[in-house]
Amino acid sequence: MMNAQGRWTGEIAYGQCIAHGKDSLQWIPMKQFTMYLIWLTALSGCNPTAGPPPIVIGHVSDKTRQDKAGEQAELGIRLALNHLNNEAFAKEFGGRPIQVRHTDTRGLLDAFESQAVRLESVNRSLALFGGFSVPETTALHHAKVPLLTLHGQPAAGASNFVFYLGMSPTRQGALLAKIVAEDLKTKQITILLDVKNPASVAVVDSFQKSLPQSRKNAKQATAGVMVLRFGEDSAPAPRPAGESKWHDLNKRLIDQEPDTVLFAGSVQDFNTWHNSLRKEHPKANPQIVFAGADGSQRLFDLDGGNKMAVTMATAFYADPAAEKLTPFLKAYHEAFQVEADVHAAVAYDGFRMLVEAMKRTAAQLTPEKVRDELVKTKDFDGLSGPLTMTADRQMQRTIYGVSWQNGAMKLIRAFPVDKEFP
Repeated sequence: MMNAQGRWTGEIAYGQCIAHGKDSLQWIPMKQFTMYLIWLTALSGCNPTAGPPPIVIGHVSDKTRQDKAGEQAELGIRLALNHLNNEAFAKEFGGRPIQVRHTDTRGLLDAFESQAVRLESVNRSLALFGGFSVPETTALHHAKVPLLTLHGQPAAGASNFVFYLGMSPTRQGALLAKIVAEDLKTKQITILLDVKNPASVAVVDSFQKSLPQSRKNAKQATAGVMVLRFGEDSAPAPRPAGESKWHDLNKRLIDQEPDTVLFAGSVQDFNTWHNSLRKEHPKANPQIVFAGADGSQRLFDLDGGNKMAVTMATAFYADPAAEKLTPFLKAYHEAFQVEADVHAAVAYDGFRMLVEAMKRTAAQLTPEKVRDELVKTKDFDGLSGPLTMTADRQMQRTIYGVSWQNGAMKLIRAFPVDKEFP
């Protein structure tokens, strides 16, 4: 049920009841925060003692992102909370409803840690959602509650409370190797690698390890592979006016005469590299494979016209013909007037999965018990098929090879989890 603010019962955008205006509580020193919270609660008329206390789930987001990933994840969680019938679930938890608190870091990395700590220590959140990168996950994992992060790259030093819901770079690289070997039938490939991006390095490592076997399975001859690295120079040398920073790398790339180029880096670098290649070498026409963050196609800004195509991997393909997906896609669009993307789907499934884990330990609803139940998740009924949590807390899921062209995605193949593609 929606309230007057257009939100479903049990869902709170952080600040709805305890903060107002731009002077968010995230900037208040921790020692002053508790007294300030009590004062605001009294003034605003919120009554936290009425009825059983809610079970609070926190969501740390960044709504300044150009790709709208934070907003999409929030909407996915909101829809999941509505679909779970919060009133019915309250009976399973001793009358306690589930309440979601959404926060906004406004693009500040330091705010991820402070907001996570606040959600745990002040709001008593049982679990947290958030993080689309290793730095964000690293900042969030200091809270001693389960963290369901929305990407798939493990963060070094992260505790066993961190769960990775997104597509892992290892599977992303393996899928792209199979696509390159079996569908693109590449003979000479050049890899452009951002060496400062941990996820990019992991994708390329997996791709290079998987490609020989994929070529063998496809009965294709060994492909030539060259790697050109970028991102190493902290202070690049000055360049002539009008010459892009990609000039030298593009020249080396053209000299190799690849029929396929795999780009492993940010979407911003991908756009500027590709457009500089088109400008400097207009006759070059290699097949393009993008091995960046899932969902980045929203920010593609590529020269080349309507015929420009990009091959990539994703954890979610919105197939309108898929009967299982239709109710989700329809409900999402009707509720929010936007189309669901991979971030919405991953958050939607992740929230439902968390609640199922909570139900299995309803009598002892502690962060430690919920963590233990999350690890046991096996064959959970997700939007794209069964979801299983591995022992290292990474989500096994169906992922998709797709071709992006002129703003639309076309399915190449789906890759469910099996012995050949774990």
